[in-house]
Amino acid sequence: MKQRIIINLIIFLFLSSSINGFAQKKNKILDGGFSMKFIVGFVPNSFGWLKGEASLNREAGYLLGGQIGNRWYHHINNKMSFGAMINWLEVTTTKIKNNGESDSSVTNATLLATGPIFTYALTPKSGVDIFYNARPTIINDINLFVTHGIGLGLRHNVLMFNFEYIFGKVPSKKYAYTTPLYTNINHARISLGLKF
Repeated sequence: MKQRIIINLIIFLFLSSSINGFAQKKNKILDGGFSMKFIVGFVPNSFGWLKGEASLNREAGYLLGGQIGNRWYHHINNKMSFGAMINWLEVTTTKIKNNGESDSSVTNATLLATGPIFTYALTPKSGVDIFYNARPTIINDINLFVTHGIGLGLRHNVLMFNFEYIFGKVPSKKYAYTTPLYTNINHARISLGLKF
């Protein structure tokens, strides 16, 4: 008897949420879904280096990488939605030339970057996203730490184009006397992707 009540309750909740979702699908751009992006970042020569230390003999290339994630929305009206965005995995890398000769790289992995997203529909097929993410990140041999990302996105159908800025204080495991030194991870980037 209890199992039947639980099953009926689950069916009722599923049907009611489906009907509610169907009723609100007036504007496709405000629907949640899965996304994947290709990232190109514009990093300073001090990227992955100690903040405040000279990096004149270092030359950083572009940051390249990819990201997969999801978003879920609560519809405010037929033009606006507020929701949650989770980027499950992001991996990026940057080539570094030291003294114009030897090559090295700075590699980042970000897991479960989470934060709010607001979307405004310009038309049923295009819209603007504004978002923030707290980003648990690992950079080269440094332990897990949290960086931050803010961004503005433009979407049309399944295509999306984002402008983002990544920032945060990243401990370097090095000290000047007793003061901890930080690694520079601040950079601007763009991304091109698909949201289904």
